[in-house]
Amino acid sequence: MNKKKDSDRKTQRIVLVITENDKKTISKRAKDAGCTISAYLRKAGMGEIVSFEDIKPWLDDIDRVNEILRIIKRKGDPELLEEILDLVKRKERT
Repeated sequence: MNKKKDSDRKTQRIVLVITENDKKTISKRAKDAGCTISAYLRKAGMGEIVSFEDIKPWLDDIDRVNEILRIIKRKGDPELLEEILDLVKRKERT
């Protein structure tokens, strides 16, 4: 049986240390995005993760993009740009 050594793998195993509440938050966001937690974090473009605070800005950006994509799918009219700009301004204030 040919077992691959960690050094031969193209992927890297990472460890994420988070609280139970943070795990619930990430889990909900992943579910809303229609993917697993691992896939969600990969979409965030993270390499090595130390804590939830390290990835929170990435998760917020993914939420913003997902919301914009939902608007684009739903609308597709001249008001779209204005609505997207308003959304970005609201997110920047929070």
